[in-house]
Amino acid sequence: RDRFKLHGIRIGQKGFKFDADNMYAPHNYIPRLVAYTSSHDNPTVIQWWTKEASSQEKRHFIDYIRRPIEGQNETIDGLTLEKHVDKYICWYLIQLIMQSASNVAIIQIQDILNVETRMNVPGS
Repeated sequence: RDRFKLHGIRIGQKGFKFDADNMYAPHNYIPRLVAYTSSHDNPTVIQWWTKEASSQEKRHFIDYIRRPIEGQNETIDGLTLEKHVDKYICWYLIQLIMQSASNVAIIQIQDILNVETRMNVPGS
């Protein structure tokens, strides 16, 4: 892949099974990547967050976005950070993908619309 200068793929949902070297964490993206919030073979962001992400992944995600905020008891629009993330998870992940070093970002329409409807169910 490197020899032929082909782009790799990273799906943002996978970035929060955490260790600092996780290649799927947005801060580890490199320019020659296509970064996705989700893909046609993965759950939408809202499905991942509400049905598939473990409590540990959720904690890692919140810690990941909390670092620049510097506070444990912050509120946003009257909501705790955790409740705000629950409500706007798609936009948080879209922002992380768009701010990454990746040269290409693909955002599924389902994630923009914050809906659970999948484009494809693998094997169907």
